Amino acid sequence: MNKKIVSIGLIILVIGAALFIVGSYESGLNVQKYTHTEVSLYKKGEYITENMTLKSGYEILIEGGPSNAGLINSKNLSQVNSTNLVKYEYGSKYYEAVGSDKVFGNMPAGTYTYVMFNSTKPSLKYEYAPVSAIEGYGVMVIIGLITGLAGFIILIVGVIKKPKRPQKDIYDIDNLDDLNNIK
Repeated sequence: MNKKIVSIGLIILVIGAALFIVGSYESGLNVQKYTHTEVSLYKKGEYITENMTLKSGYEILIEGGPSNAGLINSKNLSQVNSTNLVKYEYGSKYYEAVGSDKVFGNMPAGTYTYVMFNSTKPSLKYEYAPVSAIEGYGVMVIIGLITGLAGFIILIVGVIKKPKRPQKDIYDIDNLDDLNNIK
């Protein structure tokens, strides 16, 4: 066992674990995430979410809901119907489809409503949060994982590796016993 390498590996492992723990913990606490499932009837066949007031740099996740639906600026709600929704909705420029879910990013600051046209009340979950905070803590967690893994590998190498034995200096004047080895 090489104590020096083991110590270095242990220090790196502890730093990685600390980054991972702090990133995981802080992402749960400091990210101001709003999650809702409430959908209300606006007009016959038209359902809406609560207003979502976003600052610049927020992301919206819509899980579920009917296919005839879209995110609009709340001030346009009274003008939107099932035939002109495309005119008012924030389209594919702003969202990415992930299965049946939609992730809206790069949204300008404002107040938004998700409008759905369906004969029955749709089931929906929607949440929004600042992207920068989510990404920042996510990066911290990833760096913590990588650092912790590197520390663990270095620790194992230190445990397996044998320390170098110091070689005797055959020219050392204090080591006259080894004069026979000089050739």
